This record gives sequence, structure tokens and C-alpha cells, in this order.
Amino acid sequence: MPTQGIEEAEDQRHQVYAERWREETVEERAVRLEAERLARANQTRRPQDSE
Repeated sequence: MPTQGIEEAEDQRHQVYAERWREETVEERAVRLEAERLARANQTRRPQDSE
């Protein structure tokens, strides 16, 4: 049946997406943590930013 080939292609595609997602999340997490660290540093340095 042709659906077996389609299912295998879907599985391979999902596997590729999962691998890319894992690679990206490591980089994105590093960027996010750095952004949060800078945000905390800015809050402690300039608590009255609303003026």
C-alpha cells in the first residue's frame, strides 16, 4: 500500500525536525538566559526606569 511509504517519509521528516529543534533550543536557551541576566542587571542598576 502507498500509505506505508508516506508514513515512513512523515517519520523521517519528524525526526529531522526533532533534531533541528534540539539544536536550536540549546542556542535559544543560551540567548534567553543571557537576555534574562542582562534584564536583571539592568533592573538592579536602574530601578527607576519609568521616569
